[in-house]
Amino acid sequence: MPRMQILDIGGGFTAGSRFDEMAKIVKDSINTKYKSEISGLMVMAEPGRFFAETSFTLVANITGKRVRDGVREYWINDGIYGTMSGIIYKNVTVTAMPLACTSNKANPTCRGAQTYSSTVFGPTMDSLDAVLTDYQLPEMQVNDWLVFPNMGAYTAALGSSFNGFKTSAIVTHLGWLGRFCYVKELQNPRNGGTVFPTRFGDGGEPHEQMDSKPSHHPTIYAVKCNPDPAFLSALAALGAGFDCASNAEIEAILALRVSADRIVFANTCKAKAASVGVNLATFDSIEEVEKNSKWHPKCALLLRIKPTLDDGVARLPLGAKFGALPEEVVPLLQAAQAARLNVAGVSFHVGSGVLDSTAYRVAIAAARAVFDAATELGMPRMNILDIGGGFTACSQFDETAAIIKAAVHTFDNELPGLRVIAEPGSYFAETSFTLAANIIGKRVRGTLREYWINDGIHGSMNCIIHHNVPVTATPFAGTSNNMNPTCRGAQTYSSTVFGPTCDSLDTMLREYQLPEMQVNDWLVFPNMGAYTAASGSSFNGFKTSAIATHLVITPAMATWELTRLPLDPVSMASTHPPSPLI
Repeated sequence: MPRMQILDIGGGFTAGSRFDEMAKIVKDSINTKYKSEISGLMVMAEPGRFFAETSFTLVANITGKRVRDGVREYWINDGIYGTMSGIIYKNVTVTAMPLACTSNKANPTCRGAQTYSSTVFGPTMDSLDAVLTDYQLPEMQVNDWLVFPNMGAYTAALGSSFNGFKTSAIVTHLGWLGRFCYVKELQNPRNGGTVFPTRFGDGGEPHEQMDSKPSHHPTIYAVKCNPDPAFLSALAALGAGFDCASNAEIEAILALRVSADRIVFANTCKAKAASVGVNLATFDSIEEVEKNSKWHPKCALLLRIKPTLDDGVARLPLGAKFGALPEEVVPLLQAAQAARLNVAGVSFHVGSGVLDSTAYRVAIAAARAVFDAATELGMPRMNILDIGGGFTACSQFDETAAIIKAAVHTFDNELPGLRVIAEPGSYFAETSFTLAANIIGKRVRGTLREYWINDGIHGSMNCIIHHNVPVTATPFAGTSNNMNPTCRGAQTYSSTVFGPTCDSLDTMLREYQLPEMQVNDWLVFPNMGAYTAASGSSFNGFKTSAIATHLVITPAMATWELTRLPLDPVSMASTHPPSPLI
């Protein structure tokens, strides 16, 4: 064979104290193993985190607050489904600094101020969306800011639009100092958007460090790490090359007028409220009472409570983030009464994926106690009971429905005219979608079969990480076995199924029995409607939002199908709606 002349040493570098040590080891190893034997060797590296991590500082706005047993709880307008996704996907920790420019203009950094044990939540309705717990912060107020340093690597690149909070709406402010960037100013974004200021060096920063350490190593930046356009433009201006893993990433780099010879296609598997008339809302803190009083005083309110439930009643408990404790109920009712707000009822949520149906009986009894407390305070009679969600379309549902019906019947007999509402999510969505993903790559190692498909944990399968939900797959060998596409009776092999990205975490199935499959066959995943594509991202340029949904209705209207079959095969989903809840 012709003599090979390129050595790609990959990435994994961080811009920390260990970089000098790593650089020396790499340089000495190359000089020892290659340079003396192979002249003209071209050595490349693919740093991602090294450039991006310290180059971005996230500034998030405090949108809500609650004080509970001395603990300060804050809500900010970014979280684990947005820029903080690395907490879940990469097991990283974040740190925050106060910027109280609204409540403490004389000392916005709160230097010398007393600190309190604090919890910081993201904006979504998922209790998993907790950014910091038991973290020391000074007293902060709504519209103050928290500043998170070193937020450039695997952050916004992994973010989704879950719950309608779009990571793509984050504003990046770029300030120039010579050829470097720094945080120029902090501006309050419109509509509560998160500010994502950029700092790209002040001399001696990552780009210069990388070029000055192992000599003769062309710099190839891993675009998947952080594809922010302004950041990529800065790197392009500094002469960097780019490690791309998808057509979308290549197009983004070419759009910067970077020549194609500076791009490495590195993926080994390639495939072509008030203002809008909302007048019913929940609350569980004094601060929310104050906000409603100021901004929407005519809105009817539901006091969300946290019922006292045993551990393990739900797959994903929500109480840590939401709901008033029993001892907080009367003070909250009194605050709403003093503010002349209309408390119309009570709400609760026992958790997502309820495992013990008796939890509803306990929660409904706790709600009744709140109704009684309001009556004793002389408040207008409440008439709404919101029993939340947590239902699943399985055999347990009949048991759950019977328990709820009996508990509500007793409630209604004593309070005629009670309006009961529920918030089923998984119940409707979970079994309504079947995902069909195309096999785009294959590798055989002994008896093990390894497959790559065009969806994964950064797309529809993110439920594996976020909600600890396992998935199952059945074969559809429509390309390689037209006579028996379901492979009935075929021999099976221990198999691994990977997603399409360059992240090793993107693995859906291990030691899973599947028949022999080929590229362009399909794997079919049932029960893929709940918390799947809704929180998918565009990581590595594979866009969850590009999955197409096709609706097919039979002539008899007996069944209906939602089919996800894009022109460039990505996914398919079919729907058989469960019976109504009530």
